Amino acid sequence: MRDYTEYRGSIFDNEKKLWNKGSTSNLDFSYLDMGVYKAEIIKNLILKNVTMKNELKILNIGMQNVLFSKIMADEGHEVTLIKPNSKDIDEAKEKLNNCKGKVDFRIMDKNALDFEDKTFDLIISSRITWELQSPDAAFREWKRVLKDDGTLVYFDSSWDLDLSGEGRPSLDREILKRCGFSYIEVDKNIYKKVWNDKELIPFKPKSIFMIVAK
Repeated sequence: MRDYTEYRGSIFDNEKKLWNKGSTSNLDFSYLDMGVYKAEIIKNLILKNVTMKNELKILNIGMQNVLFSKIMADEGHEVTLIKPNSKDIDEAKEKLNNCKGKVDFRIMDKNALDFEDKTFDLIISSRITWELQSPDAAFREWKRVLKDDGTLVYFDSSWDLDLSGEGRPSLDREILKRCGFSYIEVDKNIYKKVWNDKELIPFKPKSIFMIVAK
């Protein structure tokens, strides 16, 4: 585990404001709500960006639901799910009691990972990055545990959605680049690939974006 204390506070005040501008916690990929068909779409959106192997080592940086852990473990991949406390771990275990695959549950801080360098083929998360106090520190730490050909894929949402050209996800691209990622792709049309027109009103998913970084 690396100490990234020196990076904390490395984001200028205006960047902090832009990072939080328009942020929303309403993004939720719920396994029960999405169903098998949409879960398959999400899985394919993620895996098409990964250097495929028979068994991927995947780190799921915890969120409220366990969709990503379930669909990847059911595919036969080696999944590690981290949560900040035992209560969240117990809830995740209960939700995954019918999972066909195996998931390794760990209590861990997402900003200070207790893994060796270059451990994972894929890191996935959702509803996490918007709450990071120092995205620089977190992204450097996530980059550290990715293999050389590894991929970071995360989903987040912002009601502003870069309308000014300064906020997220453009800011994500800038921070990821200075944290060592050389390939960064932003998809702001996820809602068109997952939800149909009739579903857009109740779920309001137009604010969702996906980022792929390598």
